[in-house]
Amino acid sequence: MPSTTFNVVDSIDIRGRGVVLVSDKTFSDFLEVKCCNVEITTPNGTVLKDVGYKEWVHRGSAVQEEEIEALFIKKRTSFEIPIGSFVKITQA
Repeated sequence: MPSTTFNVVDSIDIRGRGVVLVSDKTFSDFLEVKCCNVEITTPNGTVLKDVGYKEWVHRGSAVQEEEIEALFIKKRTSFEIPIGSFVKITQA
C-alpha cells in the first residue's frame, strides 16, 4: 500500500476527543480519502498504531487566515504524541 511520512511540528489537544497533529509538509496529494492508518514513532522510540482523519486548521486573523493541513487522532493527547514525532500514513 502507498504511504507517506511527516514530522509533527505542532499539536492541538481537543479535550476529551483527541489531538490534532500539524505536519511539516502537505499530504493532500497523497491522502485522497479522509481516513487513514497511522504509525507514529515518538522521539523516545515508542511506536503507536492508530487511525487518523485529515483535517484543516485555521490560523491567523479573519483578514489573513491560513489553512494548514493536519491529522486528527482520536483519544490521544499531545503528551502521547509530542512535537518531533515521526508519522507514517497509509491509505486505509
